[in-house]
Amino acid sequence: MDQNYQGMPPTPGYQGDQTQTAGQQYGQPYGQPNGQQGYQSYQQYQQQGYADFTGQNYGGGGLVVNDYARMHLSSIGGWTKFISIVSIIFITLGIIFIIYSMTATNQLLGSSYYYGAARNTMTAVFIVYLVILAIFYLPSFWGLSAGSKMKLAAQSGSPNDLEEGFRKWKYVCIFMGVLTIIYLVIIGFSVIAILASGVLFR
Repeated sequence: MDQNYQGMPPTPGYQGDQTQTAGQQYGQPYGQPNGQQGYQSYQQYQQQGYADFTGQNYGGGGLVVNDYARMHLSSIGGWTKFISIVSIIFITLGIIFIIYSMTATNQLLGSSYYYGAARNTMTAVFIVYLVILAIFYLPSFWGLSAGSKMKLAAQSGSPNDLEEGFRKWKYVCIFMGVLTIIYLVIIGFSVIAILASGVLFR
């Protein structure tokens, strides 16, 4: 293989260097900044099945994604969209169910003074659940946007779409990471409280 492409993964179906290299044709090795010549050699490299999502030449450190990576990116985007849409549907159904349950509970308990405390407690619990479900809309919409941008980037090779897709996916990861930390902290305090109560009431 030509030294200008040394270290690069082979293009599917590539049978070796049967034509002039970019360096031989334009007088400069591929990726070396050389004005219009470097751009043309980059275009020649793109025609072999690669897309530079950063808009930079490979010799300058740009991210080069081959056809297999684009296929995986498109698949990830599709599954991310599917999961996000299903999440949005279930969150919406959950909110509807909670609102219905809260209304039914208030009607069942009525305005009686004796059930006032129970009614207020149940209403507060339902509101907490509503807030939690509403918060989970955020990662679902971020995931939906990320999946759409990833599929679009895989089809068009647009660096802007790829950046936007990964940025939204980063938000999803941060959200889940913070949620995991909160969950672990709650578990930790619960374990400490259980152990402390066992020692105190032994």
